[in-house]
Amino acid sequence: MEHHSILRVVSKLLIPPMLVYALYVQFHGEYSPGGGFQAGVVFAAAFVLYSLVHGIDEFVVEGMPTVLPFHRHIVSNPAFVGDEEGFEVYTKWIEEVWDNPIEPFVDAADIPEDEAAPAHKVVVEVDGRRVEIALPGDLALGGGSAPKKKAKKRRSSGGAGGVSGDAIAAPMQGTVIKINVTDTQEVTEGEVILVLEAMKMENPVKAHKSGTVSGLAVDAGAGVTKGQVLLEIK
Repeated sequence: MEHHSILRVVSKLLIPPMLVYALYVQFHGEYSPGGGFQAGVVFAAAFVLYSLVHGIDEFVVEGMPTVLPFHRHIVSNPAFVGDEEGFEVYTKWIEEVWDNPIEPFVDAADIPEDEAAPAHKVVVEVDGRRVEIALPGDLALGGGSAPKKKAKKRRSSGGAGGVSGDAIAAPMQGTVIKINVTDTQEVTEGEVILVLEAMKMENPVKAHKSGTVSGLAVDAGAGVTKGQVLLEIK
């Protein structure tokens, strides 16, 4: 976010007072509701602000999926950055407009051994003697990045085994809270056909192509499992 000079200046002005206030609350908790807990919240807010404005591009977390790729994309998205006329984002912009370009996380532990990068040989000097050693292919040397492993093709879960090119399956476990279509209704690609609630969040399910709705298998208020076929578009 180097080009967001205003955000960088404002954050540099805000973060020091936030940290000072957090220290004050930590050591004078009797004068502030929440005490140490409130101090921790203020500390965390200051570090999150710094990370978003100054260090989000430098953060690297390995071995587990995180929301960092999402944050990097959103804070640099033209709709979020805005221009002289304002911003294009709004409360449901992500659900209704945003096109997700982020690749799914692939754990290195899920990659079969036969797909691992081949070993490479290097020559090192030990006590004046040159020795050739073999190193794992995915080991990075000299600050360079390691060779990328091929992503393992994941098998679909059992609930999605009967899904065809026409079917729309539940992307997650949840509850159907709204259905916008009926059987035989014409829909267009990208249209929201129903809404799932999961973990207190609404998740729109959109049509993957234009066509006619058939085989609507759920009602509002019904619980669904991940991969369960909801309807078909033909």
